[in-house]
Amino acid sequence: MATLENVLVPLYLSHRYQTEAAAKSIAGVQYAYAARGDGQVINEVVAATAQKESLKALLRTLDAKFLALPESVIRLLPPQPIGYDRSRENFETHTGLTFDPIAAAETAANHSMTLLLNPERLARLVEQYARQKIDFDLNYYLDQILAQVAVRPEQTPFEQEIARMTQKLLLNHLLRLAAYQDGQQQVNAVILAKLNDLRVAWSAYTGVDVQQIAHYAYLFHQLKQFTDDPRDFKMPTLPKTPDGQPIGCGD
Repeated sequence: MATLENVLVPLYLSHRYQTEAAAKSIAGVQYAYAARGDGQVINEVVAATAQKESLKALLRTLDAKFLALPESVIRLLPPQPIGYDRSRENFETHTGLTFDPIAAAETAANHSMTLLLNPERLARLVEQYARQKIDFDLNYYLDQILAQVAVRPEQTPFEQEIARMTQKLLLNHLLRLAAYQDGQQQVNAVILAKLNDLRVAWSAYTGVDVQQIAHYAYLFHQLKQFTDDPRDFKMPTLPKTPDGQPIGCGD
């Protein structure tokens, strides 16, 4: 039964290649290596409407309900028995021997966030907005991602825990971008401004949910450590995505 996880991984991550394809439209450019006079489109920004549709598609891959495995599936997965070691084609786990559905969700969410928050993509968003004032700037973009990973009262406790995980993951990506020295500085500036807004929002939380209180305390602590001394701040390790095609190859 433990070998079911080997089948689950490519099924659970079956959207990974479509995600990569959709991401190319965000801050995308239609271009051709044209020759003079051949009539090809040389360099044209993807329409804002198409970029927004691609963003909507990618945001769905961060939805807690989308990421949450059914309880009936989780119960089918025992720990790996002796002689069946975990490999690079399995999900990483934080729970020791047992299958970790939250870590699986973290892996999928991290794949999407890595695409969404690629620093060159964000630099193109800034550049395209500055040139053409398209209705799709970096502030709008980040707000849409932040709204998608919010913890909501209508979510189940399991979905809420996944949402908290995606918020922590998003903070890690934003901190990496804020500290990134080889990118466009306006991207750093917008990210830092957004982090300041988040600091105010987290510190103003007045709810009584102990899980959410702990969650915001952790986020606030991570952000404070980073802003106090970015050089000494140690970024949490992000999960690796299991190998894709070809499936079944050994190490």
